[in-house]
Amino acid sequence: MKKKKKRKGFTLIELLAVIIVLAIIALIATPIIFNVIENAKIKSLENSCYGVIDAVRTNYSENLLNSTRECKDENDKNCGGKIETNGNVEELTVAGEQPSGGSWVIVNDPKAENGRGIQITDVTFDSMKGYFCSNDLTTGKVKC
Repeated sequence: MKKKKKRKGFTLIELLAVIIVLAIIALIATPIIFNVIENAKIKSLENSCYGVIDAVRTNYSENLLNSTRECKDENDKNCGGKIETNGNVEELTVAGEQPSGGSWVIVNDPKAENGRGIQITDVTFDSMKGYFCSNDLTTGKVKC
């Protein structure tokens, strides 16, 4: 009588089943991974915008300290919070990536609709074309 040899290995059906399961997992995981990467890039841009806000705030503070403006009203200690500068910043040192476009304005009007602070509008960066970042003065949050 002949002895049957024990076969080792997988059948073709088993291999195809494994490949199909792996393909389904890849189809489900790929969009999730790309979404996580995209959200990380947007958060990075928002953090860069906070760096722009801090740089403008620092520049404003330095100009305020170096300002020679005199108060005309002795009762008003801060003279309405205004300083005499030309409003143009020739060079702004920002930690991280330098912005490639956009604008930033110091809003220091107590009656301002959106509050007070540094308003950034449509700030762009070369690393992420097509994204524009702005902030809300009432919440202090940056959105891209």
